[in-house]
Amino acid sequence: MLRKLFVPFALNCAFIAFVVVLAGGSGGFAYLVDLPSLIVALVAPFIVAMVTHGPSRAMHAFSCPFDPEAGSDELASARSFFICFLRYLVAFTVFAVVTGSIMLLGYLSEENLVMIGRNLAIALLALFYGSVGSILFILPFLSEIDRRIAGGRL
Repeated sequence: MLRKLFVPFALNCAFIAFVVVLAGGSGGFAYLVDLPSLIVALVAPFIVAMVTHGPSRAMHAFSCPFDPEAGSDELASARSFFICFLRYLVAFTVFAVVTGSIMLLGYLSEENLVMIGRNLAIALLALFYGSVGSILFILPFLSEIDRRIAGGRL
């Protein structure tokens, strides 16, 4: 179980770090921290998906793909949770990008470069967090569930 989750997670982290370092050097990591964008793009979709499916089913979805005793109903339930989480993640990310862009446009007439830059950063960081969240937290689990279902190994 650990290898099936850790190897893709480590590879994804390495590729993301490579792109960040390539884009802005090692000092670029500090520019990727924005708590409001993180909450809107990752935390809010997870909470909504968890409430939609129930906390126990949501938490079980994270262990189910790697449980050799999990049946087809459990795998289907876990898949349903991750699809729901992915849909909310996309919706909240688009919401944050559009909101940041609208706020950015509002400051164009004032020529306030600080606020323009801040709102552009919020929009782009929300998009960044949404894509990283799906790469690290959703797609590996969905891939393992789909592999188990397609292989008939329940």
